[in-house]
Amino acid sequence: MQTAGKELTIVPIDSTTNTSAETMAEAEIKADYADRFRAQITVVDLVDEGSPDVLRQAVWSCYQEDPTPFKHYTLCDPGAYPEPPLGGKITWRISDPQRQPKTEEQREKLERAQALMERIKRSVEARKRGVSETSSDHEDQQA
Repeated sequence: MQTAGKELTIVPIDSTTNTSAETMAEAEIKADYADRFRAQITVVDLVDEGSPDVLRQAVWSCYQEDPTPFKHYTLCDPGAYPEPPLGGKITWRISDPQRQPKTEEQREKLERAQALMERIKRSVEARKRGVSETSSDHEDQQA
C-alpha cells in the first residue's frame, strides 16, 4: 500500500511472524481480513504535520460525501463498503501478553497442561464427594 512515497505493510499475524517487539501480541488476523482492511482504507501521511488546522482539515475532508481535495489526496466518506460484512472474532483481550504462548508448540504444551489441571481438579472434587474417578470409570466400563 503506498502512502506519499512510503510503503505501508499490513501483515496478518501468525506463529511464523517475526517481530522486533518485546512481546508479539498475536491476534490471529486472517489474511482475507487484512486484505479487506487494505481495500477499505486510504492512509494519509501526516507524520510531519504539527499544525492542528491541517489535522482538522484532513479529518474534515475524510467525512465529506463529495470527493474533497486535501494536499495531494482526494478524500471523502465512501459510505458502506459494497461487500458483505466479515464475521468472526479478530481480537481478544490479552491482560498479560508476556505470558501468552509465542509458538504453536508452546500453545500445545499450554493446552495439555490446562487439560491435565482440569482432570486433576475433577479427580479432587470426586474424591471430596467420596467417589474415586477410577471406581466411576470401572462402573462405566461394566455398564
